[in-house]
Amino acid sequence: RKPELGLVDKALDDFPIDMERSYLIGDSENHDMELARRLGVRSFQVSESRGFAQVVDELLDLKKC
Repeated sequence: RKPELGLVDKALDDFPIDMERSYLIGDSENHDMELARRLGVRSFQVSESRGFAQVVDELLDLKKC
């Protein structure tokens, strides 16, 4: 269960994930954002005022840089 690292560790073993280029998108400060902090990855929090589409737009803007 988040924010434990078990499933992420399994994914890292099974797939070629570059953590330095990875992002975590979630809606929970206590779970998702804490998991991102523990992993050392950049995070984006979805909320009622900041929807998923807005987060995706922000990610695409970052990629342009």
